Amino acid sequence: MGSNVQVGGTHYKNMKIQPIDFIIALGYGWPFCVCNVIKYVSRWKHKNGPEDLDKVGQYLDFMHDLKKKNDPSYVAAMDKKRDVLYDQMELINQYVDTNILSTLEKSIIVEAVFGCTTRAYIALQQLKNTPEVMSWKPEHPKETSVPPAPKKEVR
Repeated sequence: MGSNVQVGGTHYKNMKIQPIDFIIALGYGWPFCVCNVIKYVSRWKHKNGPEDLDKVGQYLDFMHDLKKKNDPSYVAAMDKKRDVLYDQMELINQYVDTNILSTLEKSIIVEAVFGCTTRAYIALQQLKNTPEVMSWKPEHPKETSVPPAPKKEVR
């Protein structure tokens, strides 16, 4: 299932078995993807901006594939009684309110938790088209890895 496109670098490209494929084989694919959607939706403003939102899209794609294949980790998550999932709404609301996430960011999280990958993806596309995302600038520009030139001695 590993993606041919890696968002944010090439650090997994040379691996014969992609970490996502290994995680899925272990039976943790669905919860891993949901957790990563939550993480990247929550941090995009403060870390990698639109690149983090691209990662959200990639994890939603993984989730969609798991759902289509009726992966056991997806089935287990959806087998929870709906009242248990609805009880989680209180936690989601508390998380969203405490961290001051937007309505669209909340929608992405809720839809991912409830297994509605298409609706999560629609909310993600709406978020990506907001002025906040389109005009995003890093809070702290990344430092360059080039060391400063040595100072010349004056004689």
